[in-house]
Amino acid sequence: GADWDESVEYVQDRKGHDRRYSVDCTKIRTELGYEPRKDFATGLAETVAWYRENRAWWEPLKERAAL
Repeated sequence: GADWDESVEYVQDRKGHDRRYSVDCTKIRTELGYEPRKDFATGLAETVAWYRENRAWWEPLKERAAL
């Protein structure tokens, strides 16, 4: 395989580099009638709970990624 430094081109960060992004879902709601099934706080809490309850599923993935 190629050496990392030979295959990557380092560039200056652009002016006004965005530190975060805000998504507007108006278009998907108006054109497709999309409505989220859960609000953000509920979805996040349920996702965290799932990961806590299913360590046996994701911990082996984490260990393999560290290799």
